[in-house]
Amino acid sequence: MSQNKYAHKFSTNNTIELNAEVNATEVKEVVKTEADKLWDRIKGLKIEMFALPNQTISQYCTFRQVEPSKLYITMSCTSVLPALEVALGPNFTIGYVGKYITIEPSKS
Repeated sequence: MSQNKYAHKFSTNNTIELNAEVNATEVKEVVKTEADKLWDRIKGLKIEMFALPNQTISQYCTFRQVEPSKLYITMSCTSVLPALEVALGPNFTIGYVGKYITIEPSKS
């Protein structure tokens, strides 16, 4: 009987507080940085890894928010780098900075 009493009291109080929070908050528009846009553009591209079919960049690379103007990623294994260069081709410049790989659109 005590479990029902606490469950009822808990759910009633939280429902009232939750509704007050929803009414008081505002919806804010999310502004995407250049890094976000670049990640959205390349994360679904196919990558040739270990002769497995249907592999994508997002399966082996993780987006890291370091600088808004340049895409920084980390890789799950070092063999991703050559496959990434092939997948992105001449349209992107790939660099290696510390523990991150940087990707920028090519200037030419």
